[in-house]
Amino acid sequence: MNLTSIVMTVSASVATVGTNVTLQATVTGKAGAATPTGTVSFSSQDGLVGIAALNASGVAVFTTDTLGPGTYMITAAYSGDAYNSRARRRRKPTSVVVEHTSKANPPDFNGDGKSDLLWRNTTAGDVVLWFMERWLDHLLGGLGQHRRILDDRRHR
Repeated sequence: MNLTSIVMTVSASVATVGTNVTLQATVTGKAGAATPTGTVSFSSQDGLVGIAALNASGVAVFTTDTLGPGTYMITAAYSGDAYNSRARRRRKPTSVVVEHTSKANPPDFNGDGKSDLLWRNTTAGDVVLWFMERWLDHLLGGLGQHRRILDDRRHR
């Protein structure tokens, strides 16, 4: 049985929730030996992330968009075949940080392509929506146009 090695890469070390992250592992056997066949398992500290089959070049690719927010230390493990031994890449896990999308997609309530602000006073029960019409509203904290949506006190 030939000794194998595994090299892993990731498409992005930082991603946002819901975006694709592609994990790739290249498995090589001893020089002159058959190209490795079988599967590669990608795992994190939370468990199995996914499994991908090796292609004719000994490369396994797994893409996911289901990672939740957090930091993942990803490792890859090759299953082995009749000619190539199992291999694990554990010494240096690859880090992937997944962030919340709210940083990248602030709310736009009126559909004008600009971020808007929804504010609720939990003591008084007022809910107010500010439409940020100009970039200056964002910069200076201006009020822009606003509408009172609901006054909870009227409904008690």
